[in-house]
Amino acid sequence: MATEPEKAAEAIEYAQAHSINIGQAEDELKMATHRSLGVYIIRECWNLPKHIETLVYLHDVCDHTQREKRAGHKLPPAEHKALDIIALADRLAHRFEQRFPNYHLDCPVSHKTLESIGISKEDLVICLESTKKSLEEIGMMKAL
Repeated sequence: MATEPEKAAEAIEYAQAHSINIGQAEDELKMATHRSLGVYIIRECWNLPKHIETLVYLHDVCDHTQREKRAGHKLPPAEHKALDIIALADRLAHRFEQRFPNYHLDCPVSHKTLESIGISKEDLVICLESTKKSLEEIGMMKAL
């Protein structure tokens, strides 16, 4: 029987081979998902509010219709906004890892949404340029 690290490695290899995200690989391989494990930890170990469980469970779904389908109910606009930002962060985190240079998950976040949390277009450009420069300095931009 495979250990949890071996299962995680299998999901990573599958995701890389099929240019999909880890959540999709876990679903296709019919294994416990990192989403479900995260929700379990939040509920059983940390006793955080239910809406935090929802944010974790839906963190990698960009499409609002698919998000509500997975949630099993309609989500309020504010929750969609929060999830749009979380999904964008998830996409950027995986995209900038060398292991996932082909990680493409379109998560449109409007400038209005970013501005509502205090991030301007200029801030975003500065952040992206700084990140790119830092990654170039440590040799991680070759795959991007």
